[in-house]
Amino acid sequence: MKKNYAHLNPDDRDRIAVMYNKGTSISDIARELGRNKGTISREIDRNSSLEYDCYLGNRTQQRAQACEQKTRTIITGCVMKMFVHMFFHILRLGGLQNKYPVE
Repeated sequence: MKKNYAHLNPDDRDRIAVMYNKGTSISDIARELGRNKGTISREIDRNSSLEYDCYLGNRTQQRAQACEQKTRTIITGCVMKMFVHMFFHILRLGGLQNKYPVE
């Protein structure tokens, strides 16, 4: 049976921050959000501040958005390079001369 996975959204991260920083257990947070406690534990481990000894959910969201933007830019750049490469390849082969003759 296939499982559906979903990323934590900003609201989930805010709720984790409030609950965890109040001292709520990871099991209780997971139950409240309907998530696996391993997901909550990893989220807290990855994004806790050692300096302030607390979970910072906004830091995670900023990183996720930056990564998403970077991925979008890379994909857009790759698609553009592929399009330009194909266009010049067609021009080199003379594929557009019949439809668009040079006058």
